[in-house]
Amino acid sequence: MRKSLRSLCLPCCPFLCVSCANLLRMSLSLLFSSPAACSFPSPFPNSRKMKMTLVQEIKAKAKIMVARRERRRRKDIAFQRIERLFELAEEAAKEARMREGREREEMERRSDRYVLLARKISMRHRVRIPRHLKMWICKRCNAFLIPGRNARVRLRRGEYITITCLRCGAEKRRPYKAPRPPSPRRQQSTERAGKAEKKRKEFNAL
Repeated sequence: MRKSLRSLCLPCCPFLCVSCANLLRMSLSLLFSSPAACSFPSPFPNSRKMKMTLVQEIKAKAKIMVARRERRRRKDIAFQRIERLFELAEEAAKEARMREGREREEMERRSDRYVLLARKISMRHRVRIPRHLKMWICKRCNAFLIPGRNARVRLRRGEYITITCLRCGAEKRRPYKAPRPPSPRRQQSTERAGKAEKKRKEFNAL
């Protein structure tokens, strides 16, 4: 079938010149030959380079994901160590109350050392110390503040709390948030919602 088509294609057009006939013969030979015999140029001449760039991008993204996962894991470990160090500092401060003399000073130094290590870990790994623990640290002398022992707590004007370190005299302020009365706009919105709910129940009852 292919040979007959090749033989019939050229005689059917007697007005073709020699060059056009040769060109048509070449195109027909390419059309009816096997795909392996004709070598067409690739539509993507830089396909290998494109593949390499895609592989490099995938590897770079994988490295970023692994680095993020590792950073998150380190932060979790650092947070756990900070909490554990504060527990040890509290235990050492409690033991310092029961002892006297050099042992007492040694336990106080140990609690301060635990606090200093916790602060260094938080700064090294960029982990925030929880607020309920941070308020009992003296930033000047790194002491673990205990109310009535080495710290004084006062309420100023009903607006904020002041914590004074009795060792170095540094003060810390923390806002004291009293319960605020609801705003008139919020009261109006709640009243409207209550009226709408009441009407809906009356309508459903009918």
